[in-house]
Amino acid sequence: MADVDRDAVLAEWSDEYPEGVDLFCAAFEAEDFDDLYGSPHPDGATVAVRRCVAPTPGFLARNRHVPEEEIGFVLLEKHASPRALDIINDLTTEAWTSFAESWQADGVGEAGKSNRSSRRAASKSRRSAAT
Repeated sequence: MADVDRDAVLAEWSDEYPEGVDLFCAAFEAEDFDDLYGSPHPDGATVAVRRCVAPTPGFLARNRHVPEEEIGFVLLEKHASPRALDIINDLTTEAWTSFAESWQADGVGEAGKSNRSSRRAASKSRRSAAT
């Protein structure tokens, strides 16, 4: 993955998601794409995807038939626009893995909570445990 100009990526992807949605942004170089059938993105590409949230019990119950190694794909399909999925699905294995790990590490934590409120709650919890 390449360095990300977050403001530029957000501007490029603003029509893909509802206003106010918290997005994870990534940028890719041309060599990050599988060119087996011709280079799908010769100039590289950017993507914006809703921040990853921890699956709710209901999500897990509805997807209990999905093998554990597949659940990440299901989560990504719930968070990414069709255009973002088209780009992500063109990535090499290495670039896809790097993207998926970064997206999950950047995640919010709990569904319905903003990144900021989840961090505050985690920080407060850590402070309480330390005393």
